[in-house]
Amino acid sequence: EFPYWGSTIRNNDTRSSIKMINCVVVGNNGGVALLENGAGDFKIHNSLVVGNQHPLTGTFDIKHSIVQGKAAEPENGNPDGNIDINILFNDYLNGDYTLKNDAASRTMATNPAINAGNNSLYDFTIYGILDASGASRIRDEAIDLGAFEIQEGRDPLPVRLISFSGNRESDVVNLA
Repeated sequence: EFPYWGSTIRNNDTRSSIKMINCVVVGNNGGVALLENGAGDFKIHNSLVVGNQHPLTGTFDIKHSIVQGKAAEPENGNPDGNIDINILFNDYLNGDYTLKNDAASRTMATNPAINAGNNSLYDFTIYGILDASGASRIRDEAIDLGAFEIQEGRDPLPVRLISFSGNRESDVVNLA
């Protein structure tokens, strides 16, 4: 049995409900990182729970999240939690939990947290349109897992803005 003291987040009240949406829980070496005593409702959505001494104890509603030690659950959108933490973050040992991008190949396929979230699990009216760094919460088609949205990578197509004027003669517009 793991010690309950030192838990990062503990829920043991039947009247409580905890929602972790786009969160990062990493580097907890005390008790259990997340503890749910079966009394309340504990949701982990679009989040990363990795690199902890004892990651989870209890029953959780886990969707579109990478949770250390948990096997992949495609039906819930959960990638495999048995991964090397070094492929997720730029420098987690020094507190940099921004997502790592393989800049050499300009692809993001090597980091399973990128574009792996479910947009419908993130309520923009409650949580806002920006990530923890103040950048846009969604960069590509799907929200990233964790607190930070990757910003580099897939650049938009180059666009050249021009101005023009025209006049209409009958059913024809002549551009100048």
